[in-house]
Amino acid sequence: MEAILAHGLPADTPRVLFRSLATSTTPLFFDDTRASAEAAGFPELGVASLAAAPVIGRTASCRALF
Repeated sequence: MEAILAHGLPADTPRVLFRSLATSTTPLFFDDTRASAEAAGFPELGVASLAAAPVIGRTASCRALF
């Protein structure tokens, strides 16, 4: 977790997670990252659960991910 805080998400963060967030209008929650393909790669980093949210701009488009 310290590596993520210091350096951000790993370069190989699953594109599935980014695609899911880019098309979502609500936050996504993964209570067990091992059980979701969208959260693949995070269990290996020691991340057991994950919350992620799209940042929606005024034009209702995804501007960023948090």
